[in-house]
Amino acid sequence: MKEYNISLPLGHISIPDAFYKVFSPDTLRKIHGEDMTITDWNEKRERTFRFYVETPGIPNEVKQFFCGSRLKITTKQSYTHQPTRVVVKNKVKLHVLGAELVSVRPTFTLDHFPEEKTTTLSVRIEHRARFPPPLNGIIENFMTETSKRAFQTFVNVVNN
Repeated sequence: MKEYNISLPLGHISIPDAFYKVFSPDTLRKIHGEDMTITDWNEKRERTFRFYVETPGIPNEVKQFFCGSRLKITTKQSYTHQPTRVVVKNKVKLHVLGAELVSVRPTFTLDHFPEEKTTTLSVRIEHRARFPPPLNGIIENFMTETSKRAFQTFVNVVNN
């Protein structure tokens, strides 16, 4: 398993405002594309969204066999909250042949510090590939690098 961890100060913002800023449908569409679909949060504090990822650099023959021209991703989110903390867990499902052999589990934590009146977003993404060595490490490294690039887009959207 490989982890990617990062922290992003959001400034002088309340937990509800930070939650909306980070997890609103508008924010997610800017990150994942306009064709993303998303449900509303339900009474269990859960929702689902779906989007597609382009697959550049993968030979067409491989793409056609595994995922087609674009990779479909379904993410189920759930959250828990306390007065100064919200934790959003994601279960990511890749719609690709062999998807059960890999997993990506992002967890987002919003922490509010009342003394400083600031809020910070922390992200922890677990990447697992269930293949024999060294293939598992190669795949986990690729997934981690992909998460780093995706998170940079996320930072740019949230900061603007």
